Amino acid sequence: MKRIFLFVIGMMMSAVMIAQTRTNPDNADYYIKGYLSIERGQDGRPVYKLSNIQSKGISFDDPGSTMLGEETTQEDVMFQFTHYSTDYEGGISTPLDFWRYDESINEWQPDVETRQGNAGVQEKRSMVLMLVLDCSSSLKSDFSLVQEAAVEFLKSLLDASNGKGNIKIGIVGFSKISETEFFPITSLNNSTYYNMCNFINGRHVQNGTALYYAMDKAIDAMESYCATSIPAAEPLSSAIMVTFTDGLDQTSRDEDKGIYTAEDYYTELQRKMQGKRFNGVPLQSKMRGVRGGDIASDAQLGKFRRIGESLADFKLLGNVSELGQEFKSIAQGLISEWSVLNCFVPNSFKGKVAWTYPTMERKAFALDKPREPKKKGRTFFGINAGFGYASVYYYPSGTHEGGAFSAGLDVAFPIAQSFNMGVFASCGYEMAGESINPAGGLLGLVNFKNGGSLYLGGGLSLYDDEFPPDIRIGYKFNNGLYLFAEYMGFFDSNAAELIHVGYAF
Repeated sequence: MKRIFLFVIGMMMSAVMIAQTRTNPDNADYYIKGYLSIERGQDGRPVYKLSNIQSKGISFDDPGSTMLGEETTQEDVMFQFTHYSTDYEGGISTPLDFWRYDESINEWQPDVETRQGNAGVQEKRSMVLMLVLDCSSSLKSDFSLVQEAAVEFLKSLLDASNGKGNIKIGIVGFSKISETEFFPITSLNNSTYYNMCNFINGRHVQNGTALYYAMDKAIDAMESYCATSIPAAEPLSSAIMVTFTDGLDQTSRDEDKGIYTAEDYYTELQRKMQGKRFNGVPLQSKMRGVRGGDIASDAQLGKFRRIGESLADFKLLGNVSELGQEFKSIAQGLISEWSVLNCFVPNSFKGKVAWTYPTMERKAFALDKPREPKKKGRTFFGINAGFGYASVYYYPSGTHEGGAFSAGLDVAFPIAQSFNMGVFASCGYEMAGESINPAGGLLGLVNFKNGGSLYLGGGLSLYDDEFPPDIRIGYKFNNGLYLFAEYMGFFDSNAAELIHVGYAF
């Protein structure tokens, strides 16, 4: 029944699509307008000029009073706008419709035969970017907002590049040093985007904030990649490290480099970043931070701000919910550094011209549900010990009572991001009947976004020659600690009730 319900909901959601309709330049919220003139050059060839340029909802480098067009082999003329950006809902990858003004009827006319305005990247230039994400336990349930913001950040860059792979991205998820994990620098395209999303969604909060260590290793990865994987014929446009953190670094060290304290690592990282260049291109460092639970005083907050400002273009956010918009703003800024808009006009027309984004309209339409990035879970392995109360009925002497003790192992493997399935095994001793009681069964974990999990177990135990049921229910916290209550036995003859404390590695 649940699957049928989810299927119906999915079909209803997928029945809505965004339709696009051409928008007259006089009514458009997003447009570029200008006047096209044709003059005879000194070599006798035509010179195409665009003047009186106006725009709304679209920005680009100021072309001055006029722009010169370039005649193409397709019998049209291209005008190129550089450092192009827009907040248009469809993204800059949406083509712009071309219009020309018919003076004889005083109306704008859509021209469907001339190529549309198309945005893209400077195809012979690449951007290398490292995304460094704090996965420390102080974020708690807010970590899901960090993951969502990071995925949207990647999506913005993917849309801007049209999936051509000009953007090379690596990702670092850091907490304590031993839990710092890396996604190697890879060309961003439609296939690798999902792999990157899976990596981000597969991270979990852990104790520790090895910020300096993570930034240092990110720079090392960029240096190695630029030296070995960016050919001379493919010049580098920019090299950027974008970092998010919510706390002060107390754990960074690197024995191989002779760095034994976080303070020493901070000094070394400052030195390393000073004037850092990759293939002649300077490193851009951007950091966004929020005040985490480990920043207790205003003095610590001031230190946090000073450290951020010394290592990056730093901005302190009010809360994690602002990170999505902040990452979107950073993405738009990066895109504008190397994005271009090529607008085309016929080579046989002069007069007023315009390019507009279509109006976005939501209409009901049957569509296949878009494929979502697969989320990867984490293996659960834990040890536990319990104590409690046992009551055993013996005929005809009656009920015996006493203490009960138990220890065991739990292991569960990820079936999905939200569910783990595995087994439990334990061995206990109950004093009421002076009996050793092994038990085993199936274990399930229902995982929540805050890193915690509902612990559910069911199986059998061994008591004398009988096999009474073993039932367990509890909760795993995001720091690895878990608790559960166990009931073992028949309700009318013997029973042991225990409280277990465990730790998951």
